[in-house]
Formats: sequence, structure tokens, C-alpha cells
Amino acid sequence: MDKKRIKTYIDKVYNNQFLGNNEYQNLFTIKDYHLMYNELLSLLSTHGYLPIEDLRDILYDRSKIEEKLNTFIKEMGMAPGAVISYGTSNYNEIITVGNSKEVSLVNNRTIITPKEMQCDTIFDLASVSKMFITLSVVKLVENGLIGINDEITKYCPEFTNLKGVTIFDLITFRVPLITSGKIENASDKGEALDLLHDIKINEKYVKSVYTDMGAMVLKYVVEKATGMPYYHFVQTYILNKANMLETSYRPVDINRVASTNYRTQLLGDGSVKVDVYEDGQVNDPKAQKMESTSGDLCGHAGMFSTASDMTNLALSIIDGSLLSRDDIDNITRNQTGSIYYENDIKKTHQYFGYLCYLKNPILKESEVYHALSGKSFAYAGYTGTQFTVDPVNGVYLFLGSNRVHDRVAFIDPSIHPLAYTTCTNRKMVAVPGEGLKVDSRSFAYDKDYYIVRPLLKLSMQYKMLDDLLIDKDLEPVKRVRKL
Repeated sequence: MDKKRIKTYIDKVYNNQFLGNNEYQNLFTIKDYHLMYNELLSLLSTHGYLPIEDLRDILYDRSKIEEKLNTFIKEMGMAPGAVISYGTSNYNEIITVGNSKEVSLVNNRTIITPKEMQCDTIFDLASVSKMFITLSVVKLVENGLIGINDEITKYCPEFTNLKGVTIFDLITFRVPLITSGKIENASDKGEALDLLHDIKINEKYVKSVYTDMGAMVLKYVVEKATGMPYYHFVQTYILNKANMLETSYRPVDINRVASTNYRTQLLGDGSVKVDVYEDGQVNDPKAQKMESTSGDLCGHAGMFSTASDMTNLALSIIDGSLLSRDDIDNITRNQTGSIYYENDIKKTHQYFGYLCYLKNPILKESEVYHALSGKSFAYAGYTGTQFTVDPVNGVYLFLGSNRVHDRVAFIDPSIHPLAYTTCTNRKMVAVPGEGLKVDSRSFAYDKDYYIVRPLLKLSMQYKMLDDLLIDKDLEPVKRVRKL
């Protein structure tokens, strides 16, 4: 291999991480990049004569991703199952593992009804749905229908308490919001809307926090500015353009849905709440109250999609057909993050762009893998979904899972549960009246170690292989692997 070409390539990827916030520099050192790519380079030096398909298989095997996925899903039980799509514009893989359903309700009793994940399984995206509000706002700004610094009340005067609050304030989590009561506890949609219209700035917080509320409000800005129902706008200008034909506010086929019901919560008063509803109903309680699945799509949650459709979305972003370079710059500019020290311990305020996660300098707190460029971003959903795109290096990952199904998803901090960990590192908790259940609360952190970082690292290796060996005129290759 041409050593000068290799050095130039690695230096370029290394420098890509500097794009954006200065605090991203050297989160992944030049040595780290060389170590990551040396696995591929040593393979090329000894097996460079093999077809590219065989080289990819060797990289895949060496990543030990199947071992990691089996540990995470089958041994630890952090989710019933998963479908993961990842890769590059030239080559993408879908892996299916585990079950889309574990239990069903029959005669008021839950019975075991395992159903395997398929590559076309449909997932409740939860907060990954915020991606569509981001895209909608960016497109409206681009076409001059709204201004990013326009006040919310210019379009929606019914939000009387948001005078002086701008679209930019809400899309960047810079203004903390609060309602007088929980929308999910409203008696009906009418009361829920009244609570939302009465939303105001939460004066108790001096630093913004992640919230669903801004996206919920921005949905109505999109509708007022376009004169179209929010979902109709998304379908016309985003889904159709990105060839996302199976993405909707309601699953196109209930039989293909990954179950997110039977979610268990241990509340502060000692009571147990188990969410029981039919497959295909949106998991988010606020979206349920706003009747999202009936067609009134919410801004913060409520979209259902497949790994293939989310792949199409990622590739539309990477190839520039959906977002311009200026759009990417705006979406991925840090608006909230900063480093501070508490008792000499380094801490950070979370790094956000347009309703999305950006790299956090503390790896454990980062939804975005440090090896990616400074223009990378991620959206994560409560149901167990994640969508990561690096438009500069040209790699992506979509994780679809149902980590809340038949799992303990929430335990009030005041509760000391009867919990233990098995020899396979499966976390279990005794739930009054329900018996032993898997505790999936650490899913968000554990998935990074077992799934997200290993597969994005593999994607970066695939991309280098593409760039070194692929004839650009070749048709893209798709591969499905079933564990």
C-alpha cells in the first residue's frame, strides 16, 4: 500500500474531529486512529489479494460484534432484541438479533409469546422523531418561510407565555419550559392542549435541560407556517424525498411492530405501574394523550420506522440530497455544552445542537462516538433507538430495539429495589405483584460499549476499505446478518 496515501487519509480523518467546537480536539488521538486503521492495513498487507467481500467478512469477524450483541441482548437481556443498520454509502449491513415480542396478554394474563426480530421490523422511534422537527425547521428557514430567530408567538399567538422566546431558543434547548400539570396526566386531548398552550419558561432553572416541550411547540409553528398538518409536511418534503416509504405516525403493518408494551415503573409511593396496550400504539405517554397514532403526529415522539428507511435517511444526509453543508453546520454547532470542574472533577453541561446530541468531551456522557467528525450528531429514543450520522466521514448507525418491553424501565430514586445481578451480568429486580423482571435502566450507557462504538468503528474501517479499493461506479452493496 502507498504509505503516503495512507498517512494522508488518516491525517484527514483525524483533523475532521476538529470541525466544530474546539473542545473536540484530540478526544480521539492520532495514535487511536492509527490503531483503529492498522487492523485493516495489516489485513490488506497479508490478504490484499482477496475480494473486498471477504475482507469485509474478516473485519466483521475480528470486531467480535456478534459476541458483543449476544452478551448484550441474550445474556444481559438489556432488550428483547434489536435490528441494527450501519455502514457507508457503498456498503451497509443490517444485523438482527433476539425477539421483537416476548409476552402477550391473554385472558388478563401475560403469556410467553416469543417472536423473532426481522430486518423489516417496525420500531417506535420515540425521541429519534425529533429529527423530523429539526429537518422541518431547517427546510422552512432555507425556503424563507420562517426565520430561525422569529418569536414563537409570531406564528402561534396561543402560546401567550412564550413572548420573546424564539424558534432558535426551542430548537437548541436553550430555554427550559414547564407546564402547570403533566400532559400525560390530562383527562383528554383537549386538556392536554390547554396545558401545552399555557407553557411558560421555567424560572427555577438557570441552565437549560433536555426536554420534549420545545419540539412539541415547534410542531405547531411548522403547521402555522406551512398551512399543512405536520405529518403531511414531513411526508411530502422529507419522507418521500428520502425514499422512506414505511415511515409513518402509525405502523404500516401491526404484525411487524417491535413490542414496547408491558413497561414496568416503580413509583415513589411504592406502587407499580405496568403499561399495557396494543402493539402499534405509541409508547410515549404525552404522544398517547395527544392522539399521535390517530394522525396528529407530535413533534417530540410518535414516528414509526424501519432500519431500511432510517438507512435511506442517513444516506440522504450523507450524500447531501437532504441537507446542505450550511444546514449541517447549523444543526451541529454546539449551543449548550461546556466544561466545568466540581471538586477538581471534570464535568460537562450536555452538548446539544438542533434537538440533537453532539460529542461530549467525557466519553461516558457522549451519545456520539469520539472517533467521528466534529459534524456528527445523534438522536436517541426512550424505547431503545438511536440514530447517528457522520456526514463528513460518511458513516452512520441506526439502532432499533424495544428495551422497555417486559422490562423495568424506571425506578424512582427514593425506592431501594430488591435487585441483584446474575452471573451473566443480567440485572434483575423483584417487582411487587409481578415477580422478577429485567432492569434495563442502564441500557443507554451499556449500548454504547456493546453496540454503538464497535459498529461505528467497523463502519469507519469499511469506509477506508471503500475509499482505497472501491470503483465509485459500482452499485452499493447491502448485507443482512441474522444472529
